[in-house]
Amino acid sequence: MLVDIHMPGMNGIETIAALKQHYPAMRTIALTHSEEDETVVKAVEAGATGYLQKTAEITAIADAIRAAAAGKRSLSPDIAEALYLSVSTVKFHVGVIFRKLGATTRTEAVVMAFARALVQSKDS
Repeated sequence: MLVDIHMPGMNGIETIAALKQHYPAMRTIALTHSEEDETVVKAVEAGATGYLQKTAEITAIADAIRAAAAGKRSLSPDIAEALYLSVSTVKFHVGVIFRKLGATTRTEAVVMAFARALVQSKDS
């Protein structure tokens, strides 16, 4: 399911958490115009399988849907493009981070990074 993070009433993060609670097997992809890391973290913590910018190309959206259907996590390629990095370079660095943290998933790595104060939210 594609979920807009900034919906009126119940926001997308609350919606994702509620869907995950009632339908644990459902996979959701958060859509947003925000580029804030904290929004990504909150969406993933709520149970989002993927995260995309609303400006993502249709091919990126289709790829994210296929990845979610296969149980794989996908994040917006816009961050990589802004840094002029290829997807394979980003995947390599993510693997290095996983090994250093002892993490097996992106969610686990994010939680560990916050717990170890390696990153901070903008509210901190």
